[in-house]
Amino acid sequence: MNPDQFYGRDDRPTRSTKQRIWRSIDNVLQPRRPLLAVSDTRSFIYGIAASFLLALSGYGLYHMVDRFTAVDRPAELRFDAAYQSAIQELERVLPVTSGTFGGDPSEEILEARLQEIRLIDAAIRELRADISRTDLSPVTQARLRQLYGLKLRTLLEIIEQGERQS
Repeated sequence: MNPDQFYGRDDRPTRSTKQRIWRSIDNVLQPRRPLLAVSDTRSFIYGIAASFLLALSGYGLYHMVDRFTAVDRPAELRFDAAYQSAIQELERVLPVTSGTFGGDPSEEILEARLQEIRLIDAAIRELRADISRTDLSPVTQARLRQLYGLKLRTLLEIIEQGERQS
């Protein structure tokens, strides 16, 4: 087979064209070094996006189930959660006002109130430990509400006294 029979002089690639063709073939055949050790960047980005969406949907599903189960909780547990959140909010405000006390009598009163809160916390922890072992009886529910109310009143008194001092 003779190429001159099939191709004319104008049909054959020039030397520079041959070099460009072979360079492009070499570039295709030689594997490129991956960017940041990831061989397929597009699938890597899709995987990250998918994991992010999966995490967000899992978070949303968890909170959706939590809301549905919160409605099904007994009223006693909802009251406990409400008391605990109110106490947490007041305790966040408490350090701001406790630094505003000035003078010895108010510091002694503050220390007495804080000691009272510690004792109430110990009683609440002890009662909650009893509740976790047994069912919620009306007596323990009433006692727990009394302790929560006492702690709330004590926290409010500390905050009000701090506001009067400032």
